[in-house]
Amino acid sequence: MGGDTIICYTHDGRAVAVPRAQVRPRPSVYGVAFTEDRGQVLLTRDRRSTVWELPGGGVDPGERAAAAIVREFQEEVGLPVTVGPPIYFADAFFSPDPGAPPDPAAGGWYALKLFYLVTAHGSLDPHYEESRAGGGANYGAAWVPIDELENVAMLADHYDAVQRAVHWLDATEGPAAADDTDDDD
Repeated sequence: MGGDTIICYTHDGRAVAVPRAQVRPRPSVYGVAFTEDRGQVLLTRDRRSTVWELPGGGVDPGERAAAAIVREFQEEVGLPVTVGPPIYFADAFFSPDPGAPPDPAAGGWYALKLFYLVTAHGSLDPHYEESRAGGGANYGAAWVPIDELENVAMLADHYDAVQRAVHWLDATEGPAAADDTDDDD
């Protein structure tokens, strides 16, 4: 591949050569939301992917990052959030799934990904919830235990952002409260 193409990656990690002229910049924001005890993190995925990620997405022209996070959480998981500090960033060349219907404007994106700590309010609406017990045939949102993340198919930079958020919270607020209800005895 010469200087005329850029290798972009789909959600499931497939490489796609995209003409350089069709790669556009795309700022994106994502929120890391934990349960109150910090034992679970909120993840989502859509019908195009089997890979989990943090709720979020592209920032619309003229939209501020905090407003984009609030909008994305409402769209993807139906929850209002309070946006906290930025905790991580990453960048990637991304391409829509090549199996998707042809879209002349599709091309690829250079995604600058900004990750923020957020506090989600309320309970996850079952309309958005995914039952992980059903073998993953559905899609939606789920609270996933932090100690299970290494076994979850998840975007690598999103996994890294969750780990950074855990370390940041431990450093600024102290370790999460110990679970005194140990059922493994």
